[in-house]
Amino acid sequence: MRPVSSRTSQAVLVRPSNWQQFTDFANVLKAFIGTSYLSLPFAFYQSGIVLGAVGLVIIATITDHCCQLIIKCKNAAVDMILHSSPKYQELQTEACYEEMAKIKETIEKEMTLGDIGKIAVGPWGSRLVNTALIITQTGFCIAYFIFMGNTHSGNVSYHL
Repeated sequence: MRPVSSRTSQAVLVRPSNWQQFTDFANVLKAFIGTSYLSLPFAFYQSGIVLGAVGLVIIATITDHCCQLIIKCKNAAVDMILHSSPKYQELQTEACYEEMAKIKETIEKEMTLGDIGKIAVGPWGSRLVNTALIITQTGFCIAYFIFMGNTHSGNVSYHL
């Protein structure tokens, strides 16, 4: 096993168990899809089948495009870091491709959305991205609570 990063030299890469992979998948599914799929029938009821299907395709296309842009930005940021590193330049001249791949893999795994924002815009980019993440995650939680409250309000009797 090899170290994950220079910051955590004791950490090693461990293949997650099937259960861990399943729980990670479920967490991502809940976080990114969450109440969206639960509220789709109501959205289609309000908009109609044709407009609902067209709207769904448009939103899915925009979401996919934005995800692809994030990946392209991350790849560009990783390349900027690698090409500005003297150690990486030295490895290129010595044709140490395995070591270069390890360095690139480590940077790719450790880079966050805030790091991409910082590389693109500076310190304010990181602050802006992290603030946007907090706002969107809070919005997701509020939407989930509203959905659950509206869904289960008929099941709870009001005794004060």
